[in-house]
Amino acid sequence: MAEEDRADARNTVYGDVRDSTLIQAQRVDVHHHEATPHRWTAWSDTLARQVRDIEEPACRRLLGDDHMRIDLRYGLVEEAGRPARNAREAGRLLPSDSVAESSESSWSSESPELPDIWTYFTSISPHRLVISGPAGSGKTVLALELMLALIEKRAPGDPVPVRIPLADWDTRTPLDKLLVEQLRQVYDWPRCRARQLVERRLVLPVLDGLDEMDEPLRGGNPNPNAPRARAALAELNRMQRYREPMPLILTVRDDAYAALKRGQQPDRQRRLLDAARVAIEPVPAPDALTYLTRRATDRTRWRSLFDHLAARPDGPLARLLSTPWRLCLVATVYAAKGDPSELVRRRRARKLDAFLLARYIPAVTALHGDQYDPADVHRWLHPLARHARGDGDYGPHAVLALHELWRMPPDVAVRRFRGLLLSLGYFILGIPALVIPDSLGTLTMLGIAMCGIGLFIALSKRELRNDSSPRTLRHLSPWHHPFHFTALVTGMVSLALTTSMLADIRWAVSLTCGVLLPIMLTQLFHSPADVVAPRQIIRQEFASTALGTVLVCVASTVTVGRRYSLLDSVLLAVPASVCGYFIVLGGASMRYLAFRTLTRGTLPVRLGAFLDRSTGAGLLRRGGLGYEFRHRELRDWLADHAEPPNS
Repeated sequence: MAEEDRADARNTVYGDVRDSTLIQAQRVDVHHHEATPHRWTAWSDTLARQVRDIEEPACRRLLGDDHMRIDLRYGLVEEAGRPARNAREAGRLLPSDSVAESSESSWSSESPELPDIWTYFTSISPHRLVISGPAGSGKTVLALELMLALIEKRAPGDPVPVRIPLADWDTRTPLDKLLVEQLRQVYDWPRCRARQLVERRLVLPVLDGLDEMDEPLRGGNPNPNAPRARAALAELNRMQRYREPMPLILTVRDDAYAALKRGQQPDRQRRLLDAARVAIEPVPAPDALTYLTRRATDRTRWRSLFDHLAARPDGPLARLLSTPWRLCLVATVYAAKGDPSELVRRRRARKLDAFLLARYIPAVTALHGDQYDPADVHRWLHPLARHARGDGDYGPHAVLALHELWRMPPDVAVRRFRGLLLSLGYFILGIPALVIPDSLGTLTMLGIAMCGIGLFIALSKRELRNDSSPRTLRHLSPWHHPFHFTALVTGMVSLALTTSMLADIRWAVSLTCGVLLPIMLTQLFHSPADVVAPRQIIRQEFASTALGTVLVCVASTVTVGRRYSLLDSVLLAVPASVCGYFIVLGGASMRYLAFRTLTRGTLPVRLGAFLDRSTGAGLLRRGGLGYEFRHRELRDWLADHAEPPNS
């Protein structure tokens, strides 16, 4: 047999075995869905509703708080080796029937057979998609539309797409653990249930912004080394599902992805393997004209710009207005007033962006009847934009979570504030010694010791270990801290038996208030329900800390009451409990109090209300535990301009 015939035979045998393996894997996957217990199906349905409640308004904000959509088109980018199978050459955002009903797209008549994004994604195998494109091309919009379509058309037992901003991913954390924490923190799922959903592969990760994980070079070009992005790609290529690569969706800018591929690292650190990569194409001038025409309410004022775009579809302005981001900027800036024809003189992208962004905040505040002055909005968003971009000591933060904004001031300032507050609290603790007999020596020594601890915290260069993640009343449950709960119960029972006070009613009250009451209260927060708003997260943190402080105060008062009178017990126990629990164990609430004190005058008094108003106006959008800037270009422009320019 000739060498070529033997090679063909080997390829045929290998192909048959590989196809048989794939068929068996698909059968296993089908049986997995058939055997999915009812509780996992119910959990995934609840998670799908939660994701839709967050991402549907976020998608609407990206569209300019309007129902008009641009039918984005994308093409397959050929990858050398291990691409996804069954990938079509091109696709579109919307189904053909939706395009015919909603707009007069120039692509409708040219290529009506192109699949929509849901059909495109579900037809490739494995379900791994990379959405790439230049800045403002609509990558996040395309990913959000795909997420909402997957939720709308999902069958019982299908995975639920969950979006995660990659800029906040510590790549030392495995992807599975990252998904569990996302469900636990953002959607308020108990850790055990979140782990089961992830282990059963009922969560489809949608990873947004691979290019935002590493700082660009000084000139603004992507960093070809990009250690965090390469570590993320290595982790994504490692994940499997039933011996098949794990399904996922990834968004990244074209130039950043190309820079990663030019490196000398292994393939698993240079690109996403076993995936189909699509690149979003520019919006044609007829589609841009159709979009602006439908967004305009006073078309007479827009007539000059419309005539210019219709007469010069290949001109400089038409090429600049070929991204959804710039089209949305133009539609928003000139929605109520102004002459759109002044854009005809803008022929450079950077000058056009600066021109539009300088007018964007005043236009948005006027459209939404905002109570804030546009100049104040700009000044308040400036430090938040610098923090989100990573101009401080902690790197970039895609999500502005209220309980994590304490990182904006210098770290030493937060430490000193906590230490000085602790010293002041325990100094006040010594005041009752002046009126309570037989307590001067004990309280004096306690006050001196605690003041020393506070000064040590204020002057030390290392932060004490403290949990800064948000807490709810569930964190007071004994099963959340099984070791500490066991030690507490054992110590209380041993002390009671040793001192022959087991039947004392005051110890019974102390045990009930300190242990049983939190158990009963946490039953109200046993199952995930509606999505928690960012402002509610910090409120729950303060409520959890306040309730814990009250319980400690009651237990301490009952304990101290065996030696002192009720009034003296309150004077002794309450200040000590408040200082000890709130200041030392306050966690995120204590850090947030320090942040608001140190940033007074820089940010509005009601910061949460301001961020909600900015989200409603379209300057920000909901993301994870907090807020995200609507677009990276807007964030960078605000970070570079401390004062609003003269428009």
